[in-house]
Amino acid sequence: MGLPLPSFTKGSVSEHILSGAITLSLSPDQDQILTHFNWLMDSFSKANYDGDSEMPPLLICDYQSVYLRCVALPLVDERFVDDDRKAYCLLLYRVMTTLCLTRAFQNTLSKASLTSPINEFIEHADFGSNDLISQSLQKVFQILRPLLLEVKGRITFPLTKFSKDRQGFCSVQEMIDFTKKQAEYILSHFLKFVFMLNKEVTKTDLTVDEKYTFQMNDIIGIHEMIVGKNGGDFAVMASSSRYFLEQLILCLINGESISEILTTETFNWRYRQLLNLPKEYDKLFSAFFGQKCENCRRPPKHQMLCLLCGSLMCLNRCSEGSDDRSSETETYVERHTISCGAGCCCYLSLNSTMIVINYYRVAVLWGTVYMDSHGEEDRNLIRGKPLFLSENRIKQLQRCWTTQDLENRSNLRWFSLDQLSLALKQSHHNI
Repeated sequence: MGLPLPSFTKGSVSEHILSGAITLSLSPDQDQILTHFNWLMDSFSKANYDGDSEMPPLLICDYQSVYLRCVALPLVDERFVDDDRKAYCLLLYRVMTTLCLTRAFQNTLSKASLTSPINEFIEHADFGSNDLISQSLQKVFQILRPLLLEVKGRITFPLTKFSKDRQGFCSVQEMIDFTKKQAEYILSHFLKFVFMLNKEVTKTDLTVDEKYTFQMNDIIGIHEMIVGKNGGDFAVMASSSRYFLEQLILCLINGESISEILTTETFNWRYRQLLNLPKEYDKLFSAFFGQKCENCRRPPKHQMLCLLCGSLMCLNRCSEGSDDRSSETETYVERHTISCGAGCCCYLSLNSTMIVINYYRVAVLWGTVYMDSHGEEDRNLIRGKPLFLSENRIKQLQRCWTTQDLENRSNLRWFSLDQLSLALKQSHHNI
């Protein structure tokens, strides 16, 4: 990302990702993370799923994202000791591998095209114990079989209506083989992610043997590197599988088609784009002239416009009310940056035309996107000439914001947020 992360090492991609996993969530996403965590814990502590949530079931979520969101805080929070951190991550890993195996069964039942092999598969399938994946699938299927037999008359198999997505399974063995391949595929991606995340967080390099295991896509070997040689199979938490499948089945019984569930996004992963600005600066300035700060409800002396959500606020510290006192070093801009931009936010100073990028307790003056008819800037509106949106400048800003390459621009100087007011006042001297 190229931005200075407090308490993280610059340049570490994993630490940027972990920081984002902790903070890059608005309130609805944070509620979803808590719900996912509760579901994972309930899966082995409760016999049945008894919830009623509008969120998509865990089975159709992105497993890497769910795991990352749930372990991000313990991995970086110094309040967790190493032993507790490892135990917590291992517990989530155990539950998530069971979720992966359950997803393999869901994929098979969703893609089968003939009812007869499906019924025979549910009643008689045996995965054996020749290898760790087969053994794990058999343990999970022993938990799932009674549930599938119970609901066989209440839901329609196959689970998908799209014929192009179906497989023409003619026998139980074909369905068993397909389930094994699905389990290998899902586990392979998830295990690699967990293992490399752990390596990045602990800042340890791969050994020669670990590199070889990783390159050979040795799923069993990667699993043993995560849990240890005697750490058991992938289905230590096999009992959780019933909970996960019940979530999906309840959605189907309640009338939701699998296609509708699959197209429901759990998280909005679209990157936060900057708002579209009017062509003329006078229109923008007039639109917010006399408007009140969303915090103190008074017209700001120095107006700051959030380019992510359109909120207007005071540059300097302001109080929401007589009973609400901010700390001496905290401004509403800083608090808004955390709540709206998850620690990084882009503002337009309406008094100076300057673009301000705030990152936690530091800021930078990016420049201005409004120019006069001759292509010259008018910082702090000293000359008072009509200003117009520069297509070239706004594209540069959008590209810079999307790629987050601010640290690599030699002409930008980061400074403490406390110095922002002075920097804006003096910005016309720095052209």
